[in-house]
Amino acid sequence: MGQGSVEAARHLAKEATAAFGPIDILVNNAGAFPFAPLEQVSEADFDNTYAVNAKGPFFLTAALAPQMAERGSGKVISITTMVAHVGQPMISLYGSTKAALTLLTKSWATEPGPKRINVNAIAPGPTYTPATKGMGEGLEQLAATLPA
Repeated sequence: MGQGSVEAARHLAKEATAAFGPIDILVNNAGAFPFAPLEQVSEADFDNTYAVNAKGPFFLTAALAPQMAERGSGKVISITTMVAHVGQPMISLYGSTKAALTLLTKSWATEPGPKRINVNAIAPGPTYTPATKGMGEGLEQLAATLPA
């Protein structure tokens, strides 16, 4: 059962529900974050990044949203990124997967959303984490484009 697979998402939903009871809030916060120039992205990195950042959240939401809809309440929150809306060098793959998650989240707001499920995305700006260390000065340059 690979990370980002349909089976992994369904298994996680089943295990979480068994351990905690009905799930009220789902936060889609997974993230594969490869840094590489466009021509150096491998097919394996491409497939893994889309599996973790878009496919996994899609099938996890698909597994849990119907339960929320049945109860008439719930929340789905997707953590995306500002680079889902602004192209940046070295992270086009990451940004494109989070753009996909942004659109999925908007679509979920129209599908399970009307069944009293609150669906939103949060798109943070540059954040210093171990994962963003590889951006080096690029992270500072990205931060400089923001007003705050």
